[in-house]
Amino acid sequence: TDGFTVFGLEQEYSTELFGYRFKGYVDRLDSFTPDTLRVVDYKTGIVTDKDIFIDDDSAEDVAEALFGPKNVSRPKIALQLYIYDRLLGARPEFSGKKLVNCIYSASQLFTSLPEQFTVSEKFVSIVDVKLAGLLSSMTDIDVPFAMTEDDSACEYCDFRKICGK
Repeated sequence: TDGFTVFGLEQEYSTELFGYRFKGYVDRLDSFTPDTLRVVDYKTGIVTDKDIFIDDDSAEDVAEALFGPKNVSRPKIALQLYIYDRLLGARPEFSGKKLVNCIYSASQLFTSLPEQFTVSEKFVSIVDVKLAGLLSSMTDIDVPFAMTEDDSACEYCDFRKICGK
């Protein structure tokens, strides 16, 4: 039967990707139908369509922006959606359910209903390759450490004191 079910609020999930443990907190995990799992995220900042609507046509461009050198144009929500999908997609308790994302933007909360969307499988595949490469290069002692050229990226960095920037 159809009905609304809440599976978790502010729940921690973890998974292993490419030999590294990833964890994240999901604001809300719910469902309106038995075959669908909805990942709900609340945003107080600006949410743009390019951050959340990732189809096969835009998958490559979004992935390039995500791993590109420019922090300003990085679609941070896209990475978050990728990680949510990877955290929840392999969990046995959600097997057979379609995973959809839903962003509640505080600035649009009373002007429009939040939209549900899925992240392109093509995007997930591209990010898998790029993330595996990034993690590999970060742990390769033959790849020298390079400081960012964007000083604004250092503002909230946990490592800014040891990096010397």
